[in-house]
Amino acid sequence: MDFAVHEMDFAAQAYWHHFRYHIGEMIGLDRKKREVEFAPYLDNQGREVVRRRLFRYDTLIIAIGSHGNDFGTPGVREHAILLDTTDEAKRFHERLLNSLLRAQAQSELLKPEQMNVAIIGAGATGTELAAELRSATRQLVA
Repeated sequence: MDFAVHEMDFAAQAYWHHFRYHIGEMIGLDRKKREVEFAPYLDNQGREVVRRRLFRYDTLIIAIGSHGNDFGTPGVREHAILLDTTDEAKRFHERLLNSLLRAQAQSELLKPEQMNVAIIGAGATGTELAAELRSATRQLVA
């Protein structure tokens, strides 16, 4: 949900795997000159962190994201929370935390159907979510 949390991970991956990572919005691409132009990168107060810049490239990889696919699974449109936007991710996060708080506050034992999460998808987002939920579950139990 917070891009800044992963920013250093991306920089570390770039270092370890011998590529250059540049944060920011691409505002220009000249394929003949093999150049990419980035807008200034601003913090959440609107202050410039990194100025507008131009980079030459040998191999360009543009990671623009994707949109969820429900694979026609019945009930998804009515009950699922997709993770295509920050608002959807926040909604999922809030719903998960509220479920955990309800479970913690109740006097009776947790019912098996109280805390089920089904992840529909085969991509990186679902895989990352599964790993994060597993990690969170282990921390909560501890």
